[in-house]
Amino acid sequence: MPRLRADVLLAISLPLLLLGGVLPWQVDRMCTVAGCGLIRTTAWNGSPAWAVPLVLAIAVCGGWLLLMMTRPAPTGVAALAAAVGGLGAMVVIATLDALVFHRHGVFPFRLPVEEDFPVLSVRPGPGLPLGLLGLVGLAAAGWLTVRARNALVTPWRPPRRTPSPAVGLAQGPPVARSRRARHR
Repeated sequence: MPRLRADVLLAISLPLLLLGGVLPWQVDRMCTVAGCGLIRTTAWNGSPAWAVPLVLAIAVCGGWLLLMMTRPAPTGVAALAAAVGGLGAMVVIATLDALVFHRHGVFPFRLPVEEDFPVLSVRPGPGLPLGLLGLVGLAAAGWLTVRARNALVTPWRPPRRTPSPAVGLAQGPPVARSRRARHR
């Protein structure tokens, strides 16, 4: 059953990632002397923090789907999908602060110039939640596959000790005695 869920998640993730790559991730409303308008930024021209996880996720997801047509994907591909999807989703979530407040931190953003044209509002576009859902779906599909194959590393646990049956109260094990000692 987990394999079927992972296959469904994987099949849903690729169209979400592709739609997320086409639709805008950020919409700015700006005003100039000539009037106001919207500026849409996609994942490709917004930031490498959006483009790189999306490209990697599309490549891994597409490769996994192509492998799935002939045979089950290797566990390494599933683990790679879980890592790419999970880390990519974390990077996108970490850059949401830059989306709203224009603080790019580590990842550079190509944002409109605010001094000449003031930005009135910034909001996420429809591509951002679709791309994020695609990344999370890819991570979940990889995790479910790795987990179903019992390929996770389990921590070492010491062996359980079973209590031995009680022999007597502080007497120790029975000792063989001679016949004379028993009859005295």
